[in-house]
Amino acid sequence: MNFKEKEEPVTQVILDLLRPDSEIIQKYLKSLFDKEEKYLEFLYAIEESIVGEFLRNKNIKDQEIISFLKHFIENIDKPSNYFGSSFEQDLYQNLIDVLSDTSITKHELLLCIRHILWSIDNRSWLDDQQAYIKWLVHLFDLLNKEEKEIYEKHIRTLCKDKGVPDQQVEAMLKNDFTDVDVKCDEGVPIESEYFALDDSKKLNFVVKNFQVVPSLCEIYFQELMEQGDYDLAEKLCKSILEIVPECLPIVALLGVVYKGKGNTILAKYHFDKVLNNLDKIPLDLFPKKERDFLVQQIKQMLKEMNDLKIRLR
Repeated sequence: MNFKEKEEPVTQVILDLLRPDSEIIQKYLKSLFDKEEKYLEFLYAIEESIVGEFLRNKNIKDQEIISFLKHFIENIDKPSNYFGSSFEQDLYQNLIDVLSDTSITKHELLLCIRHILWSIDNRSWLDDQQAYIKWLVHLFDLLNKEEKEIYEKHIRTLCKDKGVPDQQVEAMLKNDFTDVDVKCDEGVPIESEYFALDDSKKLNFVVKNFQVVPSLCEIYFQELMEQGDYDLAEKLCKSILEIVPECLPIVALLGVVYKGKGNTILAKYHFDKVLNNLDKIPLDLFPKKERDFLVQQIKQMLKEMNDLKIRLR
């Protein structure tokens, strides 16, 4: 009796469907900002995967999606069976489906994924751990009538408190800015370019653009701390302090780095330096609300280090 051998499952590899990268594309295509229309199929494929994951897990947070996407980027050369999460498997298949009809380069595909990362960060001001996911689910019209009303009321209230014009709020909810004259912050293209960068290029980019878009430092610093890369975080802070000496918020971040490294002496030195010099900065340069928050955070970290010291005695 002859038995038919069991067929091995087909292992798909995204790289097999990508065009070779060209020097021109890599040199001149830095981000998809204002070029989204050309890559809509790929952006939609990623968004569809995110929505699918939300439908499986209503509690998933934006930060979890960020982690998935970064892991996917880091392992884009791997075959489909390498990825274990349902989200990454769906994303892989969705991209394979689009690539079977429309081919792009690896550089372009990575820019598509990083554009979504930028989009997620671009909604972090909404102060919600699911800010991007909820916006996307609303855009896909997957909320019931009650959920939709609650979501839209929340967005309108929040935007009103932040002084966002009503016309712009409605455009944001509909994702249609055709008839809205929106003046983009000059930092937006720079932020978009940041999220399109390989990790190896982020440090120099953030330092170079710190005085134009200082918020990039906070974003990159948070990434490094989540990765536990204290050495690179220390280098980031020191590099910026070479350009802007005595920048107290950065001095505070350096204290956070030393706290993470377990060097309580250097951490306390930097925290004390901030607390002892805050009053020298004019309020118009460092508003009271931000100053009070920084003081609160530093005092909390000093207390944590003191409590740990007591426990170790």
